[in-house]
Amino acid sequence: MIREEITTEDINLFRKKIDAVFKVPDEDFNLLAQTLKRVAYQKGEVIVRAGSVFRDVYFIEKGSCRLFALEENKEININFFLENDLAADFKSLRFEEPSDYFLVAMEELTVLKTAKKEYYPIIEESDALSRMRTNLIHELYLHELEQNRQFKQFGPDERYQYLLSNRPELIQRIPLFHLSSYIGTSRETLSRIRKRSSE
Repeated sequence: MIREEITTEDINLFRKKIDAVFKVPDEDFNLLAQTLKRVAYQKGEVIVRAGSVFRDVYFIEKGSCRLFALEENKEININFFLENDLAADFKSLRFEEPSDYFLVAMEELTVLKTAKKEYYPIIEESDALSRMRTNLIHELYLHELEQNRQFKQFGPDERYQYLLSNRPELIQRIPLFHLSSYIGTSRETLSRIRKRSSE
């Protein structure tokens, strides 16, 4: 992990993310922006370990990372985060309880991170930021609900098609061996599904 100087460009990029959820006044946003730190991680670097409490939210500027669990020494990918995503185990973050998941950089990764102990009081004092948080939680919940529905009701073929339609960037960016555990099938089966899909 390497701390880097935060720039105006970084702040503007983060502002676009916030405004896409809910437009907040400059004064409120500037208070939130003061909590940001720019950090770079190397490929494969562990950002948060399973058993730890997530205390930060990570806004992905460049690169990707993954959230995964270890079950019988086998990695089970839970989620992937690419540019412009907010990354965390949000349950651990919210309830301040140990996480079951690792967060690891998949590529050279640059993030803007903000600590809950710093951003939480600011959000609590701002009606606009509180509404932004509510909208963001709603978006995350709906995304998780739809993903769970897809993954419970359908098989690997349908899950792959769902990703192809809704998150094609994962198909393009994520290595097959990581994507297969996320979909819930073997690497060989996913390779056949991908081949059939491209025909």
